Amino acid sequence: REKRLLLHLDEELATRAALSEFDRANATQMLAEELARAHTERVILEMFFDQVNKAEASDELREVLRLCGRLYALHRIAGQSVFLRYECLSSAQAHKVQEEMMRLVAEVRDNSLAIVEGFDIPDCLLAPIALDWLSHNSRAKL
Repeated sequence: REKRLLLHLDEELATRAALSEFDRANATQMLAEELARAHTERVILEMFFDQVNKAEASDELREVLRLCGRLYALHRIAGQSVFLRYECLSSAQAHKVQEEMMRLVAEVRDNSLAIVEGFDIPDCLLAPIALDWLSHNSRAKL
């Protein structure tokens, strides 16, 4: 995505060469913002996975963290139309992203309590279901 956006921004700037720098910047600012977001997200994910691989932790913990990283990456992909708009993904691939997200969510479910506790996420940031999921999903509520 980052490479495609950079190429597209370069093309957009070239087609607006007759404009002042100010007007070119205004005309391409949304694309430049998308490029900056793509770059930042790539760097963050690379750093995250590098740190997970270097961590002095059990293989099981590293695998759970990798799972969270993959889920985050897919969540970012699924939530941005830029992937389809600039043909980084086909509609079939976008559908597969959703399927893979659901698979990873099911996989991470077994570790969700440990993840919440490990990151020390306060109760006020959790949905009511997270605090008492047995009661929340009881027959009386269904």
